[in-house]
Parts: sequence; structure tokens; C-alpha cells
Amino acid sequence: MCEDPTEEAFKADCLYFTRTGVTAPGDWQSMAYLLDYPVDSNPRQTFAGTSHRSVGSHASCDMPKKATVFNDTALLIAQGNGTWTPLLWNGPKSWNITTWAAGVEDFCGPRCTNVRVLVPTSDSHATDEEYEFYRCNSTVDEISTPNYQAQETFESAPDKQIPDSVAQVFAGAIGWGEQGFDGDPFLYTQNTQSQTFVTVTHNSSEEIGRLISLFSMFSIAVMDYTGARTNVTGYPPRMLQTLDVQWFWVNLALMGLPVAQLLMVIIIAVLSTRAVIKDTTFIAAAQLLKPALDDLGSQGSILSGDEIADHAGDVRLCYGVRRMGGSGGYYIDVIYQAERIEHQRGTAWRPGQAMPEGLYDGPETK
Repeated sequence: MCEDPTEEAFKADCLYFTRTGVTAPGDWQSMAYLLDYPVDSNPRQTFAGTSHRSVGSHASCDMPKKATVFNDTALLIAQGNGTWTPLLWNGPKSWNITTWAAGVEDFCGPRCTNVRVLVPTSDSHATDEEYEFYRCNSTVDEISTPNYQAQETFESAPDKQIPDSVAQVFAGAIGWGEQGFDGDPFLYTQNTQSQTFVTVTHNSSEEIGRLISLFSMFSIAVMDYTGARTNVTGYPPRMLQTLDVQWFWVNLALMGLPVAQLLMVIIIAVLSTRAVIKDTTFIAAAQLLKPALDDLGSQGSILSGDEIADHAGDVRLCYGVRRMGGSGGYYIDVIYQAERIEHQRGTAWRPGQAMPEGLYDGPETK
């Protein structure tokens, strides 16, 4: 999910914020997709859009503690057991403005900066100033790439990574301000130019961590948007899929197809000569199929072909040769397959067998 920041300078970058899998209170992570390199020398004129490079920042904050002013250079921090301990604080204090402080008092990582936050909680009618005090560690991750092609392009770019020392500056960007005094290692600022970082309306470790991480990403986005750029090569050529053709089998298949078709034509031609059909006229077919329709008698004269087939049912027919009585000739007819048994009883029917040589004529004379 992308959110457009309120500041105009950041709208060129796509920012989104997501809760990390860490269960510690106030642990938040922000991501920024960096801009592609411009196609001309003007960094503000033409962009190809967001690139395949991204950078993340995450901040983890302890649970807040109550705080009050001790003197001009110190706070009193409640420890939860009725005791209060002093804390060096040379920065500004306000009834209605959040104060952010950044420093490297404790080592939390090579790309990490300590951030302290003082959030006012008393209203204008209170006699004593009361605050919520937060201790946080903010870290800026290394630039990463989401896919293999982007990684190859990224590796070819000079000065492609944010150094650790610079990452520490970005990690504590929300707090870098006036120089501390009297050995105070922290710097302070109140960021009064942006309402987002002036007043924290929902005080919680998560909200504080989100704002710290958000400010770091805004800082990187500004540098990415306005800073110097380096032209790099695009995606390098990649090997596409190849097909290894075995031409022996290809030629064999190409020659085999017409040979197989020729054999099929020859077989069909040979088999078709066994059918005693002199032509395909309707009257010749009707005469040949007449025995199969004898069961209809004089009925069925207005039935369609499908209706006649339904009436005849599942019948099995075959060619039969019958000797004409007394003349020595033969005639052809279509008979039921069940009648084939008759030739085994010495009749003239010879269904399914080779046709004998002789004179073939029309129907038998009644």
C-alpha cells in the first residue's frame, strides 16, 4: 500500500508502512521505493518511475515512562516503584510541542542511532509540566532489490549502498538539531514545520516508532529526489529458452505422415470394393435396404429417416448372396446378421463371405 506524504517534496517516492513480525512494543518498519535514474541531466525533469530498489527503516521503542522537569538541564524519570531518577536533558521543553533527540550514547548497531522523545501530556492550565518519555533505537537497512534482474543492475552501479555512517545520520534524522551541552551526547529538535511531528495525539510506543521510521524514510526520499544521480546500464541480455531439435526424428515424421496417409487410402479403396453399391442414388439404396424394412409393411410412409431407424431398433445387417432358383445366377440382398446361420444349414445365403463367380441379376422372380 502506498501513502502520499503530505510534504510536496516526497510525492515522487512511493512509501508504505508495515508492522514487522517482531512482537516487541513499538517495533515498526517503513519502506521506500527509490526513484529510477533520470533520462537526462535534470534530476527533476524526467523520471522513469520508481525503480526496483528499496530501502527500509525500523524503530523499536521501550514502553513510555512519566517525566517531569527537574531543572534547566535535567528531567526526572519515574521508574514505576515510586522512585524518580534524574536524566541529563539540555534540549527544549514545551507544554505542547514534542521534542526529539538523537545520539549515539549506546551502541545499538552499525546503522543504528538512539532516539529519545519527550511528549507533553499536561494542558495549559496545569501547574507542573508532565511528559511521556520514550527511549528508542532506530536503524536504516541496506538498499535491497526484489528480483534477480534488478540485482544484476544494482551490482553494476557505483556507490550503490548507503554507508553505515550515513545510515546512522538518516536513522536519527528526526532528532538531529542543536548541539548538546555539558557532556550531553544528544542533539535536540522540535520539527515545528510539520504538524505530523509536532504533537503526538495518540501516545504509544508504536506511534513514536512509526514517526521515527517515517521521518528517516522522508529524509532518504528527499536525498534520492534531489541528490546527484549516476547513470547505470539497464538489464543485461539474458539467455532465453532454447529447443534442441533432433532432425533425424523430425525428417522421419515428415516422411512418415504422407506414407501413412497413402496406405490408409489404399486400405480404404480395397475395403470399399467389397461393398456392392453401383451408385449412391436413393432408389438403388432403397432397393438394397428393402429387406431390412419389410417389418414395416405398408406402414411408415410418412416417417422420417430417424423415426424409421428408431422403429427398426438395434438391428445388425450384412450383405448376402443368394442363388436364383433354376437359372444358376445370383442376386444380392441385405439380410439380418442372425440369418447367417442359414448358410450352415445348406441354404443359398452366403453372408459375409466371398461372392461366387457367376451371373448376378435383379431380384428373384416370384
